[in-house]
This record gives sequence, structure tokens and C-alpha cells, in this order.
Amino acid sequence: MKKKIPPNLRSVLFYHVVDRLPPSASQPVAKDRALAELVGADVALTAPLSAERSVVISSLTAAVRAALAGARVAKLTFADGRELECAVELNEKGDASFTLPEGTFRYVSADLHSSDAHVRRRRLETMFAEAPLAAGEELAWLALSDSRTLDDREISDIFGSVGDTPEALADAIAASRKLDVDNLMPDGRLYYDRLVAPFQLDAPFRGYVAGALADFRASQLSRHPERALRRIAFSGLTRSLAPFELLENIEDASIEGLLKAEDPYSLLFGFHLVSVRADRSGMVALGEAFLEKLFLDPVRSLGRRQLFTGCAAISLAWARRKARAGDAPAYWVRLAALAHAGVLTDARIEATDPEAFAQWAIENFGVEQLWATSMERQEAPRWSPELLSEVHLRADLNAQAMLAIQNMPSGGQVASWSKIVEGEAVSDLASRPLGLLIYPGPLDDFGPPLNAVELAEWETPPGGATTLLGLLDALPFCAKIGQPSAATIDRLIGILTAERDFVPDDLDRYLTALNAVADMSAAGRSVRLSDAVLDRCTTLIRQKDAQERIPYLLSIAVTACSACEDRKAYRDRFGAFFTSTAFRLDDETDLSTLRQIIDHMLVAERRMAPELGRARLIAAYKLRRAP
Repeated sequence: MKKKIPPNLRSVLFYHVVDRLPPSASQPVAKDRALAELVGADVALTAPLSAERSVVISSLTAAVRAALAGARVAKLTFADGRELECAVELNEKGDASFTLPEGTFRYVSADLHSSDAHVRRRRLETMFAEAPLAAGEELAWLALSDSRTLDDREISDIFGSVGDTPEALADAIAASRKLDVDNLMPDGRLYYDRLVAPFQLDAPFRGYVAGALADFRASQLSRHPERALRRIAFSGLTRSLAPFELLENIEDASIEGLLKAEDPYSLLFGFHLVSVRADRSGMVALGEAFLEKLFLDPVRSLGRRQLFTGCAAISLAWARRKARAGDAPAYWVRLAALAHAGVLTDARIEATDPEAFAQWAIENFGVEQLWATSMERQEAPRWSPELLSEVHLRADLNAQAMLAIQNMPSGGQVASWSKIVEGEAVSDLASRPLGLLIYPGPLDDFGPPLNAVELAEWETPPGGATTLLGLLDALPFCAKIGQPSAATIDRLIGILTAERDFVPDDLDRYLTALNAVADMSAAGRSVRLSDAVLDRCTTLIRQKDAQERIPYLLSIAVTACSACEDRKAYRDRFGAFFTSTAFRLDDETDLSTLRQIIDHMLVAERRMAPELGRARLIAAYKLRRAP
């Protein structure tokens, strides 16, 4: 093919095809040097001149070197193929300014093109200080730059590496006028590895936190303490993720810098750090400042929570796919997704209507978020995406602030802090259930086992209810605060067995109760209770009145399947339920709904294709035969 098609035409055809791919696919393909060489296309390497304008690096190198030689005019070739002559100027810092018809653009990385190794190193060190890479990456680039002049490919790769950092993404998001998945969710593992730390396949959550995450944070702190602290704050979603020992030597002024944060968990992280330094000068006032920003500015506080909720919906729906982390543990995906949600919140707080954004995000990504996270319930049975609603978010922030104060040494608690936090709790609980304050936080379900919960203790009167609807007020609360006791499991199995063929008049309320029982079967790893829940789902899913509620029933079933601690048993149970459901359904709308849900789940978790593929084929076959 290369011999028959002229080189210039091969390049045109290659980039014509690339331009028609979605951005998430076109960008990595366009940068794939091996693929371009395979088809015989010339790869035009580009560098950013502004947020919306890129220039071909070879022309940029020529222009910068001409300016270094004293030229005042140079020609630039832009990514879209246009060539323009422009005025060029270098300042004393080594930055180049290009004056074009639409304005003047500053190119701060002109020193990378220098033939002086010291000048190149200085620029690289500045770039890495602003947007750190892993230690090994930085050392490799510095060693290469010290040894010789950088070529166009290497300069392009440096820009690509620095662009895959939270700092660079935040700048791009803040300036972007377009919000979609391709802009909001970085492609590839490197970004997420630099935000948290690379995952380890066999490491449990606490082992990861004490090992890979601690080592990663220590390495960053040793080289770029200010940037490292900011990244740690994004991932400091709970007190157990705050590395107090690592941060013992961090300056108080650096912690004060976190007051500029606009994502709620970074502000909470700042308060956690202050709470262990309360005896130092100025720390009481700094703690008050963090709490006031978190809780006492109603409009801004609400906006932060709403924006974070919307960003979390997008991030949780897409993180595993965008990070290409199909085999990653559920805890790593959630940690990376929620840390990234903090980056997005912090970047967009001034440019976005929080309420409108949250509504848009839930409407467009809520279904994907639901099924992406439901596929992880087997690893994390106590958590579900509704725990990141604005209401739950407020309660979690308040509960964690309370815990920070309670963990202070006896007699060392600060009255002004307690007043703010307790006042927030009182105002929050005036219209919300008490249980919200002790529901699991973003990563609490990966912690140590919980105490057994006796359902009877939360009933009024205790032990009086004999039906599932009679337990409706107590069940959702008990489902989240701990593991059901053996007596509670036996009692619920008895109720569900007695109601096996019962079709309630108020199906919505009944499903709320059944969903809570499914949560309890998963939290308690009770396969017997899971069987009882799946039996009820099987009965209800065939009812004509349940047609609009099939997604909810399937979600309940997925949760109940998560009771299996063994991964193979879970997958077998999962596949068997969906296959039997596909056999039982005959209505065309029901079958279409089932197939759409399976498609959502397969996008989120491709490893379940063998278990879900049969159910999907059955549904597709029945739909083809439908009149």
C-alpha cells in the first residue's frame, strides 16, 4: 500500500480517518507513532500555544532558535495546517511571545529547545515543580536533557506527560467552554496513577494505604512538598487516609494554603491536619476558618457539595474505563474517581452553576454510575452511589469533623470548633434522619468489620413487625450501619419466605424495604438471605405492574448476589439470575430494558461477559421474534 499511495496522500487519509473518531479514541491514535509509520503517514507533533491553539513543534523549534539568534519575525505552522508569519520576542526568563492577528501568545517552555543543557534542565525542573511526574520519570527526562538536545518527539512526549497531571488538567478544565466526558475524564492510567498511586492486584485496601500509597506520597513530598500536599488533600477522603506522620514536618503555612481549596474533602482534610496541631499558635483560628468555609457559608457550601456530587457521578461512571483499569480493585477505582471528582470541583467552582451541573450530570451519567458501581458491590457490599448525594455528603463531612474533634486529647478539644460542628449537626438533623451521621463514608466500607446489628433494637415497638413493610422505617438504617446479626437474618428469611408469592399494593415502598434487605444480605455475606431476596425479585419481576420497576428490581438482585464472598460463586449466581430472568420475560419493552441494562454492565465490567452474554443473547433472540 505504501508504494501505491503517495506519502502526502497517506498522511491526509490517516488524519482524515483520525478526525472522524471520537476524541477519546482520536487523540491516542493520532499520537501513535508506530501506527502512523505502519501506514506510512507523517506524524505532525504539536505543542500547546494556548488552551485552544497548538503549533507543530518543528516550526516552533525553528522559530524559537531564530529568536535566540536575534530574529524578530518567524513562521509558525499550526496543527490545522495553516502557516503564519508572526512577531516573536524572548524575555529574560526565556519565555517566547508570538504576536498573531488574534492576539499575543506566550510560550513558557521555549527553553526546552535550547542547545544549552543548563537552560533545558532549569526549564524541566520548573515544569516538574508545577506538575510533578513520578520520580523515575523526572530523573529519566533530566538525564536525557543533560546528555543532548531534545528532539521534536521528546519535547512532544514531555508536554504529553506533564499534561497528564491533575495540575495541568485543572488549568485546562477551568479554561474550557465545553464539558463532556472527553474533556472531564483523562484517558490512560498515568493521570490516575499520578493523582493517587498505582494499584497492586493482590493488596487489600489497608495494605495499599500503608504500602504503595504511603510510598508514593513520601516520594512526592520529598521532591515537591507543596504540590504533593495538594494532591494528598484530593485523596484524603477519610481520616484513615490522612498521612499524619508523613506530614509532621510540613509547614503550618502550607496547611493554611489548603483554605484556597474549593472541593469539600480537601477542606475537611485541612481541618484533619489542623486538629492534630491544635496546641500550636494560630491553629485554633485556622481550624475555625476551615470549618466556617465548610459549613457556615450556606450558598457556597451547598454549591461545593452539589458540584462534587455531579463530578463524582461522571467520575465513578467512567474512571475504570478511562484509566484502562479493568482488573483494578474496587477501592482503587473509587479512590481515584473521587479524588478526580475533587480536582474537577476545585477547577470548575467559579465557572459552573453547581445545581444545574449536578442535575445535568445525574441525568446524563446517573444510570452509568449506578451500574458501574453496582458491579463492584461484591467487593464493597455496604456502599452504594446514593451515599454521595448532597444530603449524605453534608452528613459525612459533619460526622468526620465531629470525629476529628473527638479524637483530640482529653481536655484539648476546642470549644469554638465544637460549636460550629454541633450547630451544623443540629441544623442538618432538623429535617433529616439521625442515621445519616453514621452511614458509611466514601471508603469506610473497605475498613475493618462492623459490629452486628439487631434489627429489633431499631423497631417501634421492638420485634413487633411481621411483614417487610412493617419494618420499612428501620430497615434502610440498619442496612448501612453494620452487619445483620444471625437472629436478624433468620427473622428476615422467615418474613420473605412467608411473603414469597405476595404482591403488594404499594410496590414502591415494598421495593425500598426489599432493597434494604438485599443490602443486609450483602453486608452480612448471607447467601441464605440472598436466596430469599432473589426469590422475591423473581416473583415480582413477572408482575404486570412491575414493568417500570424492572431496573430497580435488577439492581436489588445484583446487590443480593454480592452476598457471595467467593468471586466465582458470585459470578455464577449473577449469571444464573439474569439468564433465568431473560427466559421469564416476554414483553418487548421488558426485554429491551433487560438488554440495555446488560449493555451498561458490560461496558462497566467486561470480565462479566461470559455470565451476562447468555442472558443478552436470549433477550436479543426473543426481541427478533417479537411481532
